[in-house]
Amino acid sequence: MTLTAIITFEISTTYEEWEPGFYAAQPTARKAGIYDLAHGYDPENPNKCMVVLQAPSAEALQEFFDKNVEAVVASGHIIETTQISFYLFTIERFRLSNFISGR
Repeated sequence: MTLTAIITFEISTTYEEWEPGFYAAQPTARKAGIYDLAHGYDPENPNKCMVVLQAPSAEALQEFFDKNVEAVVASGHIIETTQISFYLFTIERFRLSNFISGR
């Protein structure tokens, strides 16, 4: 089953400076089975961001972060502020990769 993760964190840059680094990581993330569903920032604190994604497992997400930590930090993501909550959706139609792969 696929996990949905909600990740919140702070950035040391502006959102506009952070976002290109996030997009640059997407091809690598997709190869790891990780798909971005949404991302944004707190309108009252633009240095607080959130990402909603789907991953094959918590371990796969951790492995992705471990392998790409330098790029994550270079984007402005302050690693120490990262909080991740995982949710399990059991309805197959919510799996984004089905739409991407055409299933």
